[in-house]
Amino acid sequence: MTNELLLNIFNRDYLVRKRETKSQNPSVGKIVMIVDDDKDFRFLLRDRLVRLGLTCVEAENGEVAKNQLNKKDVDLVITDYRMPKMNGLELIDWLQHTHRYVPIILVSGDLSVPIRNKAKHVGVYAIVEKPCSLSELSTKVQEIFNEF
Repeated sequence: MTNELLLNIFNRDYLVRKRETKSQNPSVGKIVMIVDDDKDFRFLLRDRLVRLGLTCVEAENGEVAKNQLNKKDVDLVITDYRMPKMNGLELIDWLQHTHRYVPIILVSGDLSVPIRNKAKHVGVYAIVEKPCSLSELSTKVQEIFNEF
């Protein structure tokens, strides 16, 4: 897309064209919710994602995440499976009914076949097993923002 501006300088007209350029990084400015009861994991992941230009919000379990998501929209949810009060699959199920178009990454150390199948069935974009590298997770996040 090109914007045009007509300038009159010293009684001469100049047509200035400014070409809009898309950010090289489509994830810049996006909001990611990190839901995990492991405070250290949330801290490390948030630190990594902020360096990619993302804004992060955190929740220590699915119940807290629900309350925050009722007040603020996000562009991506990264959730653990095993958490107190509301596990990751319960949160994902709620998200599918209330925030249908928000992509989700499920991250957990307990990814049995039934959990993987349920996650795929409800439309989880990616499943990452803990322990995972932050580099791998960052790549998944960037893939999502390149696609959506």
